[in-house]
Amino acid sequence: MIPTGTIIDLPLTSPFVSRLKFIAVKRESDGEIFVELLDSLMVWTRFGFIEVPEGFISDGASIPAIARGIAGDPFSFEFLHAAIIHDYLYRIGCMDQITRAQADLIFRDLLWNTEVQFWKIPPFYAAVKLFGGKSYKKVSEISIHLVES
Repeated sequence: MIPTGTIIDLPLTSPFVSRLKFIAVKRESDGEIFVELLDSLMVWTRFGFIEVPEGFISDGASIPAIARGIAGDPFSFEFLHAAIIHDYLYRIGCMDQITRAQADLIFRDLLWNTEVQFWKIPPFYAAVKLFGGKSYKKVSEISIHLVES
């Protein structure tokens, strides 16, 4: 489990162009853990440059409790950065810039391009494809910063 109240600053490898700097916080009402970015999280993807702004709050990877013994903790440093990018793309709805399917591909690509154990990638990708629809939101007044590569 991720320690709450501690600032964590992790170096990231390509395609990320920033570090992952955050603080873990616990919601008082139910004790649920979240991470809040203390700096922007930036990455190049097949669809362009994505920047998740400082202050963004994520609940990590959506891993059911029953699967955590195999897949890992939702805040595992192995895939937390990819989960934050995916949460951001889903939360803002991507508008017409990136579709839900493209957001899922970005998540899969980030898992392949980092140090995630290869056998975890197909189930993670299948899970977001099958169950992510209820989390995807279309919010027309919010946009993401994309730059063509």
